[in-house]
Amino acid sequence: MTRSKDETIHDILTLCMNGKKPTEVTRFCNISYVKYQYYGELLERLGYVTVTGAGWYSRRVVIKTTDEGIDFIDDYEKLRHNHKELFECLRK
Repeated sequence: MTRSKDETIHDILTLCMNGKKPTEVTRFCNISYVKYQYYGELLERLGYVTVTGAGWYSRRVVIKTTDEGIDFIDDYEKLRHNHKELFECLRK
């Protein structure tokens, strides 16, 4: 079963809480570099991550989850916990 977009976003934000390099994000979240670019740019635009270094495509880049991103993680986990049955039906 493939992951949904919301699960992928949750995984990226959770992984990047202490800051990660792009290769770590693609490897540990099991996403392609193209998907990394898509999600990374989306999350940065929404203010859920910050990007430090020379830009998205540099080896010195570090992606870190912001306070807004941490709030999303908390809200998402509460929603999944409180509506577990609904989420299970959606995944089938």
